[in-house]
Amino acid sequence: MRDSLLGAPRLRHQAGAALLFLLLSTTACPAGPRGHTEAGERATTLRERAAPRRAYLVFMADLTGYLEPCGCVADMKGGLARSAARIEALRRDAPLLFLDAGHTLPRLPAPGTPGRAQAEAKARAVIDILRHLHVRTVIAPAERGLGSDLLGAWGDARLDDPTRPISARRISVGHIPVVVAVAAVEAPKVGDEGPVAKRIASAIAAAVQRGPPPALRVVLLPMGLTAARRLAPALVDHADLLVVSGIDAVGEA
Repeated sequence: MRDSLLGAPRLRHQAGAALLFLLLSTTACPAGPRGHTEAGERATTLRERAAPRRAYLVFMADLTGYLEPCGCVADMKGGLARSAARIEALRRDAPLLFLDAGHTLPRLPAPGTPGRAQAEAKARAVIDILRHLHVRTVIAPAERGLGSDLLGAWGDARLDDPTRPISARRISVGHIPVVVAVAAVEAPKVGDEGPVAKRIASAIAAAVQRGPPPALRVVLLPMGLTAARRLAPALVDHADLLVVSGIDAVGEA
């Protein structure tokens, strides 16, 4: 799985949200003999311990403020409302983790110019909808100029830490542990990928060591597909899935 996810030869990257999901599953270890339960362990029936555990991982990137289909690509699948309905349906079936790789809000006109108030209202609507869906998001470097007042509306939905732009944490999706790393940094220039990849790998390793082996190690990279492809070879042994945002044509080296 790791090679197929990180080494896909033809990855498509387009404006608008690409809402995809994976089904994660693990099987619990069988119950031990009677009398060998460790002190303090929660009482669990044999059926519960033997049953497969399932969860969904839903991820998206490059929403760029679109509430409705933009009409810029063929075979449109619906807007944010349809995505929300799909997420809620999946969540009724099994625990779900909804990840957003950034470049989520619309670009805002300069303060005081026509359309600014409307764009801000649209951005806040996007944040409200996604927070209602319990999204975990990352602020892309290109979005930091939107201002602390607007970005502060994300609250605890943010995974990135302004003081540590590269970090990783463990998240339990039901009973299934997942490690999620974020690299909210500018795209490294050609030849400078090594230090960034090393910091990402180190953050993932530290998070992995803080608990049981995770079912999946995910990295959110809001730096564009070209830069992510340059980083990918150094992350093959450390991550299972990269979720990338950022249109390559906008300011990427």
